[in-house]
Amino acid sequence: MAEDGRAGSPGFLGIQVISSGSNGDGKDSAKEAGRREASESALYFEAAYIPNAYKPQAPQFTSLTMRVDRGHHCLVVGGTLARRQAVFKALLGTLALEGGLVGSPSSTIHVSSRPYVKPGSSLWDLLIFPHDKTQSIKRGISERNLAAILRLMDFEFLLTRADDDWGRVVDWAKVLGAGELYALALARLVYHSPPFALLDDISCLRGDQIRQL
Repeated sequence: MAEDGRAGSPGFLGIQVISSGSNGDGKDSAKEAGRREASESALYFEAAYIPNAYKPQAPQFTSLTMRVDRGHHCLVVGGTLARRQAVFKALLGTLALEGGLVGSPSSTIHVSSRPYVKPGSSLWDLLIFPHDKTQSIKRGISERNLAAILRLMDFEFLLTRADDDWGRVVDWAKVLGAGELYALALARLVYHSPPFALLDDISCLRGDQIRQL
């Protein structure tokens, strides 16, 4: 592990290096069943034993410890895709620990590179999903607010795909390419603004877009 994601000022880009081998000396360090607890201030693992669903004899991690406090950012690099995804799944609660502790808010959002696109949707509908338009209006959201989100991230091309009509229904799955769909997912993330978000990949973003995000 290189750095634990904590620093003296918010916005610090800590780096977690996920090694190609499992952490720790074996399952003896995690004999007790894993525990999960709610945490509104941080994402963290403490001596976590994260199993491998396909190879029980080769766990993803045997003693993973890391922490990312609210207001800070952490980039996870190295290792295999399966290992990085195991970290996400354990934080989201879709993969149970066999030992150790994991903490995260229930409101943590996983931003997939292939976001769900509901058929028959306008751009307004897509940006606020899973909210509906009534919910967004109650929050005081207008076309101007949504346009500001697109402008912030330089994603205004999404509105262009709808001929500048927020209510126009488009077959988005056919109109948008893979990178554009991910842009949609990130704009949706900015709208919801959860305390924590897990992103699969940021390689398609420019440096200024990463800073804005």
